[in-house]
Amino acid sequence: MKNFLKIGFTGILICLLAFPVKASGDSDFTDGQEQVSLEVFPNPVIGNEFTITSDMEINEVHIINILGQQVFEQQYIGETKINIELEIKEKGIYLVQVKTFDGRVTTKRILFK
Repeated sequence: MKNFLKIGFTGILICLLAFPVKASGDSDFTDGQEQVSLEVFPNPVIGNEFTITSDMEINEVHIINILGQQVFEQQYIGETKINIELEIKEKGIYLVQVKTFDGRVTTKRILFK
C-alpha cells in the first residue's frame, strides 16, 4: 500500500511539472469554438480598475472568485472595450468570463493585488 501511494504522488508531481502555468494571466479557456481575441489589463490589477478589450462585441462579463462565487455580472451592447471598476475585498486570482454576441465564451485569469 505504501508503494502505491508513493507512485501515485510521484505521478501527480510529474504531471504538474509537465504543464507549466503562465503567471502573466495570458491563458485562455474557451468553450470549444474559435478563439476570441481578448485582453484584460493591467494584470495584475493594483487598485480596483481594469480594462477588457475584444475583437468581438461583448455581451456579458462575469467575474468569479477562486471559490466559484460570482462577484460581478454585467450585460453590454455593442462594446469592444470595457472599463470595469470593482471593489475587491479578497485579493487573489479571479476568472474574468466574457461572452460575445455570437455566443462564444472566453475566460481569462486575473490577479488582484
